[in-house]
Amino acid sequence: LSYTPFVIDEPMFIEMSLNWIKGGPFPLTGMGGSSLPIPYGAGAIWFYAIPQAIAPDSLLFTYLHTTVFSLGFVFLFLAVRIVYGTPIAAWVFLFATSSPYFFFFSRHPWDTTLFIPITGACLYLLASLSAEGAGASARKTIFKYFLLGILIGYAINIQLACGAFVLTLTIILALHLWSREGFKSRGLLYFALFPLTVAIAIAPYLWESWRMIQEGRVIQPGKSFERWGNLRHFWWNLMFSAVGISVWKAKHFFEPGYEEFYRFAGAVPTFFFRLDLFGWVAKAAVWFFLFAGLLKIARGKVKTLSILECFACVGFAVIMLLFQYLNIPVATHYFQSFWWLSFLGIAIALARLQEKGVKIFLGVAGAVVLVNIVFVANAMSFLVANGGTRGMHHGTGAGEVRASVRSLCSVVRASGKTQAKLDTSRVYTRPNPVNFFLRRLEECSGLDISVFGYAINDADYYFIYDPESRSDARLRLMPKEGP
Repeated sequence: LSYTPFVIDEPMFIEMSLNWIKGGPFPLTGMGGSSLPIPYGAGAIWFYAIPQAIAPDSLLFTYLHTTVFSLGFVFLFLAVRIVYGTPIAAWVFLFATSSPYFFFFSRHPWDTTLFIPITGACLYLLASLSAEGAGASARKTIFKYFLLGILIGYAINIQLACGAFVLTLTIILALHLWSREGFKSRGLLYFALFPLTVAIAIAPYLWESWRMIQEGRVIQPGKSFERWGNLRHFWWNLMFSAVGISVWKAKHFFEPGYEEFYRFAGAVPTFFFRLDLFGWVAKAAVWFFLFAGLLKIARGKVKTLSILECFACVGFAVIMLLFQYLNIPVATHYFQSFWWLSFLGIAIALARLQEKGVKIFLGVAGAVVLVNIVFVANAMSFLVANGGTRGMHHGTGAGEVRASVRSLCSVVRASGKTQAKLDTSRVYTRPNPVNFFLRRLEECSGLDISVFGYAINDADYYFIYDPESRSDARLRLMPKEGP
């Protein structure tokens, strides 16, 4: 885990958390985005304050993030088991945990990655509500709606990219109560409890955002987008709705040097990585059953669908329509609150197919999982061998940056100096992670080292890559050039 990504935003979250822990004001807002005029919430800052309070000078935050992230898979398994049984839940769990995309995101201490355990927990609570019988305890039901409200409120406090999930969950809860309670007094009470809890949870964030807007402390987005995307935009929305299933686009994490990764993996694995034949078959099945479910809903046959199938189909329609309307550039983090969509599609396919079809589909599923595991094994080997990647999507690992900064401080101290300038323009590692460790390492105590992300003429030291390699991402320290 010391090879975890640690590029720009990651150290910023940790620093903001530390400022709060050291006595700063309680944060209600965090960083801003590129397409909204208000900042995001401080939910991620609250989370990363936990490891900062326990061990501020360690990489504990990477371990805590990966542990909490992984709970999303557990919640998904439990939700599917309630509705479809253990065998299908086990296949879904295997699919999700072998996903190359979520292998990388599990190691990425960011903000939207926290949507994985939050939305997974929502799925579990929703499945649990659907399994309640007529004599269910009102207290337990109310508690579940309260938990759903807290989870959604926290998600909104993290980032507004969860909006499509919030809309989907609200629709499904309304449909669930309509079918079970007919919107009688008790059903209306349950339904009202959910948005009320959400409203209370996000009220401080909305108030602080409003104050910032009124005081002119919010920078307007640099771009505006015409509404309703074209057919190409629709196509990419469709592709990214199932991006977690297989290795397709996982090369993104190795850009710009993904060809180096392919050479590292070897010709035979790379053939399957590039082709992704089995992955496309699985995705086609997922889309087929999601579209079939939407058709049943349109024909008024909602009661023939399980609550998870209904959730997946409605969610699929929501993200396709909403993202098509917004017409913002497709990015993976916009889909992270829907990470479970394609895996529920797998569950639906296994539940709907006949016995012979299930055997064929499981054969394809097994092949997808095998290719995924081979990809992940090669990816981890490549990251360890190279200390990360020479790119901004992963970058040099946190442990490698820490070792390089420790070496820098030792060299500066050995030279008898207390001040120095470091130029990082020749590597992809930006000043943020370097400054992060400069403020924490004992070897750097008392030193004044200025870090520049652009080329300067009077640098005392430079970080460079090994010139003999095209993939080694470890940072080499080079002293001042020339006289």
